[in-house]
Amino acid sequence: MGELLVSGPSGASSYWNQRDKTAHTFEGGWIRSGDKYVVDEDGYYHYFGRTDDMLKVGGIWVSPFEVESALLAESRVLEVAVVAQEDEAGPIKTQKPMWC
Repeated sequence: MGELLVSGPSGASSYWNQRDKTAHTFEGGWIRSGDKYVVDEDGYYHYFGRTDDMLKVGGIWVSPFEVESALLAESRVLEVAVVAQEDEAGPIKTQKPMWC
């Protein structure tokens, strides 16, 4: 299992004003996708999730930390944890946040 790296003529080359993230993501013309894959003996790629804590919710990347921070800003919320529940809707599973 490894992280998928991509390259092509229309790929990005940096993040705006984010040197550390750019240095980690863009290496020698390759883009680190943050997606974990395995290539089987027939050359097919199989997706196994993310290398980071990001969740894809309704086609949009969401940071669980940002959601937790927003919920904790509410004075009536003492503790919160955002976790993912996988959905079998398609070949690449979408994650649904679950609020506690």
